[in-house]
Formats: sequence, structure tokens, C-alpha cells
Amino acid sequence: MNTQRTALEMRLEDLESRLTFQEDTLIQLSDTIALQDAKIQTLLKKLERVSQKYQDLNDEMSKDTRYQDEKPPHY
Repeated sequence: MNTQRTALEMRLEDLESRLTFQEDTLIQLSDTIALQDAKIQTLLKKLERVSQKYQDLNDEMSKDTRYQDEKPPHY
């Protein structure tokens, strides 16, 4: 009976060890996902600003008709 109890205790300790490792891994993964989400949000905001600046420049250039009819200097 003592041998059976020892085997069960060893098995229980192994399961507890695995559970602790898995919990730690889940916490690390969750932290990593949170950091990546924050970086993605920052990049999306920057991309939106760049897109808006590009659109503003494009609109401004399309309003300025003197450049549209003018031939490049090499002609």
C-alpha cells in the first residue's frame, strides 16, 4: 500500500508541476498578445495619419492645375 501511495504522490506532483508550467506559459502568452495588440493599435494610428497626409497632398496637387498642363523641363 505504501508503494501505491508513493506512486500516486509522484503522479500528483508531476501533474501539479505540469499545471504550474502551463499556467505560467498562458500568462506569458497573454502578456505577449497584449503587447502586440498595443503595437498594432499604434501602427494603425500612424498608418491612418500617413494615409490622411497622402490624401491631403493628392487633393492639393489635383487642385493645382498649372502642373497638370505644364510639360516637364526635358521636352
